[in-house]
Amino acid sequence: MLPLIGTKRLCELTQADLDKLAKDMRPGCSRATLKRHVYSPFMAAYNSAVENEPPLADPRRWKTPKVEKKAVNPPNDDYIAKLCAAALSKTKARGKAYRMSLKPERDVAAVLFLTFTGCRSGEAQRLALGDLQLERGYALLRKTKNGKPRQVALAPVLTEALRAHIAKLREGKADDATLVFKFKTRWGLPQMV
Repeated sequence: MLPLIGTKRLCELTQADLDKLAKDMRPGCSRATLKRHVYSPFMAAYNSAVENEPPLADPRRWKTPKVEKKAVNPPNDDYIAKLCAAALSKTKARGKAYRMSLKPERDVAAVLFLTFTGCRSGEAQRLALGDLQLERGYALLRKTKNGKPRQVALAPVLTEALRAHIAKLREGKADDATLVFKFKTRWGLPQMV
């Protein structure tokens, strides 16, 4: 970034300079890439200079390229049914029948939980039994991306899948701190789906 800015002082830069810098640094890139690779780092450095003692630049607002949000296409019921069936299905290998999943109740509940709540896989993996309120139809996600806990509603089909999975969990030593969707690694849930 610095070689393209040259000898201009930070307080002398204009919006036109920033726009030219973005085009020179990442020619032909999308607006989202420019915003992520040029505008955001520049604005962070500029704001740091403003907060410095003594300030190295005057506070100002920089404009970033407008980025259109892509529409999300949620999976249809047929696709969800296929995912659940795959977790429950058996396959033959070397003349023996094997389950596709070692824990089909967990996997079905996990697929439905991610689909119906829209939560991130990391949020689902941190969900403890004590965070579920099946009678009331909600779950509390304590650790979220933005750090603020939030509640998610549970659809009836999801509640039934969770009940089946929790029944299996309770066969072992499970308490309120037990994770609902426990996998061996943090990538277990994304890989399963």
